Amino acid sequence: MSSRRGACEAGDYARFAPDRASGEYSGHAAGAPPVTPALRRLAAAACALLATPVSAAEFGPFAAQNLTPFVQNAGIPLPEPVPATGVGATRWALVLDGASHSIVSESGDEALKLDGETWRSLLVLRRAVNDRWHVGLDLPLVVQENGIMDGLIDAWHDVSGLPEGERPGMPRNRLGYSYRQAGGDAVTLDNPTSGIGDVRLVATRRLGSAARGATRYAVSAAVELPTGDADDFTGSGGTDWSLGLDLARSGLFDRDDIDVWARAGVTAVGSGGLLDERLRDIVPWGSAAIGWQVHSRVALVAQLDVHRGLYDSGLEELADTAVMLTTGVQIDVGGGRRLDIAIGEDPAVDTAPDIIVHIALRQAATGR
Repeated sequence: MSSRRGACEAGDYARFAPDRASGEYSGHAAGAPPVTPALRRLAAAACALLATPVSAAEFGPFAAQNLTPFVQNAGIPLPEPVPATGVGATRWALVLDGASHSIVSESGDEALKLDGETWRSLLVLRRAVNDRWHVGLDLPLVVQENGIMDGLIDAWHDVSGLPEGERPGMPRNRLGYSYRQAGGDAVTLDNPTSGIGDVRLVATRRLGSAARGATRYAVSAAVELPTGDADDFTGSGGTDWSLGLDLARSGLFDRDDIDVWARAGVTAVGSGGLLDERLRDIVPWGSAAIGWQVHSRVALVAQLDVHRGLYDSGLEELADTAVMLTTGVQIDVGGGRRLDIAIGEDPAVDTAPDIIVHIALRQAATGR
């Protein structure tokens, strides 16, 4: 579904534009103040811009990910909807995630400590090159810092009753990441860092119908490049390749207000980063989400993301299957834009951050 931005209709451009033969301007009402040619050209350009088709905002999965410091740069792609737009359509999103970490663990000759916060801002761009193929770019900025959320998270756990893990015994608002193995080099970070993260390139091919009410499928491939810095925990240090299958269904159980989205795939994790000797080569992953449109402009969404543990380790936090539950609201704010506000938790304690705050502004397809 597409709409026009603003009040300009198709005839407005012709009304403001000069006649091709005479070069004179038409459409000036009798008795109205004179309008200069420059003003008419400006109005014509504005109407041409405002008349650009814009898809209505669509609800979909959250672009949330596991931001645990040793996991965040593993190349696992973002959850995203099956594309349904035509040639030349462009979508974008601005995403801000903040994650708090509080882990102290030992097993055998290994020891892990994570105390701090990760903030990631992300620019997501997608463009349709034809009716089925879409290409895109994910450009992140990653910050590791001591943070400010510990007090808020303690209050959240008190209200929700969710597990707190090691948090009650940890100092507040500190930064300290470390992994130590007897006889091996320690990996540590105790000073704030920031920088460009690993850039991801994406190609997606939609399969079958894009009609609402039909089950939509797509296959996607992605490569994540080592543009970040592994030592600063802003990058992985290796090139990661992913392949996935996506599906979406609008109108579940004969109800137009229930939508579902799911995806599954594998990532081939590249070498060259931290804990390289323990890194698993292949990491399967999956995601499922359900949305309930409680109002024409508001949907409630719950999403479950899982992936295999990245490391062959005796530490459950690194080796066990990671599970992250994200719940929140999506609001159509007009102009084809959607605002997402959500909270992520770790049902499988310490396999994902204690809490993730997720905020995103999405622009539906434009320029078709």
